[in-house]
Amino acid sequence: MLVTTMHDVNGVEVQQDERKKSIPRWKTSIGLIGALACFSILRTPFYNVSSDRFSPSAPNILKKNASSHFCLDASCAGDSGLVSTYPEKRDDVTLGTLRTPQQKPRSTATYESMCEYISSRSALSLWTQYADIVLLASRLPADPHFNIVERVLRRGWDRYQYLQLLQNPDQTLHPVYEPPIVQVLVVGGSVTYGFKCTAINRVRGRSCAWAMRLESLLNELAGGLLVKIHNRGLGGSNSKTGQAVWEEDIYSDEGKIPDVVINGHSTNDAAWTQQEGGHDYLGNWGRNIRDTTIVSQEIEVLANYYGFSLVSYANVVRDWVYGDTHGTLFSPIWYSADGSYVTEPHPGQGMHLSTMWIMAYHLLSLATTLCSTEVWNKQATVWSNFSQTSVLRAYNTSDQIKFPENVEYQPLPLGLPPLLTNNLSLVDITDKWRANARNIPNTSLVCSHSNESRCIYSWINGLEWEETSASIETKFAPFVKHQGKWSVIDDTGRHKFGWVPAEKDSELLFEFRNLTRPIGTVTLFPMKSYGEKWRDSNSRFRFMSQEDEAASWSELITTDISGVHDRNTSETYTVSIDLPSAIPKNANLRMSMTLTNGTTFKLMGLSVCS
Repeated sequence: MLVTTMHDVNGVEVQQDERKKSIPRWKTSIGLIGALACFSILRTPFYNVSSDRFSPSAPNILKKNASSHFCLDASCAGDSGLVSTYPEKRDDVTLGTLRTPQQKPRSTATYESMCEYISSRSALSLWTQYADIVLLASRLPADPHFNIVERVLRRGWDRYQYLQLLQNPDQTLHPVYEPPIVQVLVVGGSVTYGFKCTAINRVRGRSCAWAMRLESLLNELAGGLLVKIHNRGLGGSNSKTGQAVWEEDIYSDEGKIPDVVINGHSTNDAAWTQQEGGHDYLGNWGRNIRDTTIVSQEIEVLANYYGFSLVSYANVVRDWVYGDTHGTLFSPIWYSADGSYVTEPHPGQGMHLSTMWIMAYHLLSLATTLCSTEVWNKQATVWSNFSQTSVLRAYNTSDQIKFPENVEYQPLPLGLPPLLTNNLSLVDITDKWRANARNIPNTSLVCSHSNESRCIYSWINGLEWEETSASIETKFAPFVKHQGKWSVIDDTGRHKFGWVPAEKDSELLFEFRNLTRPIGTVTLFPMKSYGEKWRDSNSRFRFMSQEDEAASWSELITTDISGVHDRNTSETYTVSIDLPSAIPKNANLRMSMTLTNGTTFKLMGLSVCS
């Protein structure tokens, strides 16, 4: 399982996933289907077929030469002035070897200073020209944090070769087995879902959103079903909701164990509290430009600290949007037909098309980064590879053939680093990290092929577009002990289904009998809204347990939840109820909710978990 990039049209929210602490940390850790874009773009089926697996055989165009010098004179780099990456076009380069110091480049120019050397060159052109040499000169021990990335890469590569083999006209070649499809889970809000994204032939919603477009792009380039992206964007939700969807497995069985998780929340995160107005955000809830950059800087710090990849659509298009706030290609429509300024966080399909390309490029970048580190290993360090070059000859002493033992680091502790709080210090960060790692049970390191959920029941509105009031009530029917005046309705006309009472003091009672696992947490997803209809809205939730049929019901906990907030939005909140003690297996659980104040309330989801 790989938890990865945090992305959305408006920005990013990074949170520590406590449940996944058994996953090793990786630098720039990502759910790398980047390779998918990398080898999909090539499309040429480079493979050999053996008895049991595919064995890639790349042509010369994929291989790079090696050179030990920097040369700032075009005369040493061929007629184009560039170091060619095509060995067949270079007479003085042999693949995999280093030019000896005696084979110095030809130079007819004389330079008096460094600036005279580079005055007519850009940093980008110099870096690009000598990228291969920079890589060789930077060779370090293997980066252990890319191991999970590599596994996803291998899975994607195997799947790609399988698809290419199916298209091979030589019918004597047959795939030995079918590699699995790369599964990607995307959680997000209404923008990720695709609200107000419309396209030709009435394509809208999830079908129009960037996640589905990215799936279509990668599969089209690969020539078959390479990746399956499960878009679980929910309108009116935030990162807290997405975290619950992920932790409590509140999504369909298909893709239950994703290889990649992309968090696309941010629109509602930007307005989580009135004091938290600044996020990496391109909507217009907040009007002050500087404020919208403050939290984005913090998110970048968190992404680097926890090892998550970070993509910001807002940063890519910010100049265009600020240059013309009346434009609608990259941003929402902020001006109505009469010219008045309106609040609107949902952009159109131009954003989704752009985000698809941005994500594809990002994945390609991640793939090439991984492939560049593949040759970095502990036996091929700077010292051993350059011992014969003039650059490091003076430093080539017997004790420098490899890195000294005293500069090697201890293996990183398991799991994520400790929570990045205001009090975390250099003095205690190592001890805290190692202490957390010791608390990870050994069983968590054993992979399970079971799709069994930790929840005995879970539902949240919006994951399935086809659902209706009747289908939801049918799903709840086995657990409804007393329905009272509550029913599942959509009072918006936009598939916003939830349990709503018809009158005050009415009680809805759920009963879960013969529990199949111990239960310790119940998560509620109430909607909070504004206006006269929601004034003073409040419901009381009571939880009771019964150890066996002969025992009486014991009161566990009672809590009140408000249905109103101080923003002009309707949002799904997440309220986790930790029971005082776990209810044992085979016992019974009751949960009741009663409208105690106001005229309405709405429960948009419920999960009952271990």
